Amino acid sequence: VERAVSIVSNLGARVLGPEEVRKKLNLTKRTPIAA
Repeated sequence: VERAVSIVSNLGARVLGPEEVRKKLNLTKRTPIAA
């Protein structure tokens, strides 16, 4: 899980969720977090 948190942190997003991350980054692509 540390790696996931690390990746999310690098993206500038916290441990919110794939949807939250996509909304924050305004992306609609597939996220590696959304398995």
